[in-house]
Amino acid sequence: MNTAIIFARGSEKGKRNINLYLVDGKPLIYYSISAAVGCKDVQSVFVSTDDEETANIATGLSCKVIHREILTDSIGMGRAIVASVNHINQEDLENIVILSGNNAMVSSHLISRGLDVLKTKPSVKSVISVWKARHDHPDFAIIKKNCNVSPLLEKPVNNDVYFYDGALCVIRKQIIDHDCFNQVKWWAYLPDCVFLVRPWPTGRDVHDSYGLALTRWWIENALIDVSEEI
Repeated sequence: MNTAIIFARGSEKGKRNINLYLVDGKPLIYYSISAAVGCKDVQSVFVSTDDEETANIATGLSCKVIHREILTDSIGMGRAIVASVNHINQEDLENIVILSGNNAMVSSHLISRGLDVLKTKPSVKSVISVWKARHDHPDFAIIKKNCNVSPLLEKPVNNDVYFYDGALCVIRKQIIDHDCFNQVKWWAYLPDCVFLVRPWPTGRDVHDSYGLALTRWWIENALIDVSEEI
């Protein structure tokens, strides 16, 4: 069985709840829920949240809710994933789709692509959506030292560089105890991973008005959610 879990923390330090920002009249979390619920390859959808309003929206959209206490930064997203999977505790659970409540740049098609990789390639244990660096490549990164500009890296990077776009991660349940989920950047240590490379720059989490504008553009214009498997 394939299960999707959408992670949506409530507001922090008096800030607005990002997951509830309205995009075309719908709360931001609606889009990730809609992609998961609408995916024919996903049998159940959970929303992991500490926020009552978010939980009510999830229930209204046919999702089950994992009620959890506020997780501190020291626990991190990786541990939240492990706790949520262990909470579900279904014997027939095979694959977990990990989504974010404040990232609308995901589709049912992309979720199916990720699950299909695991279905057709037994050696693969995880799949993430990424974009390939262009002018955001580390070779362009600079720092400031005593009013002088210096390159962040002393030597150029000759390899292609990819960024996890935060839209999709799919894992086999068997790796839920992997050490990657103890890391702050858990996605950077996933084992036996396949990249789904999407057009630059997709999958941006919403944190400000700029992110909202990009999200609105994507929802209105991304008619086909294309990706290249590598």
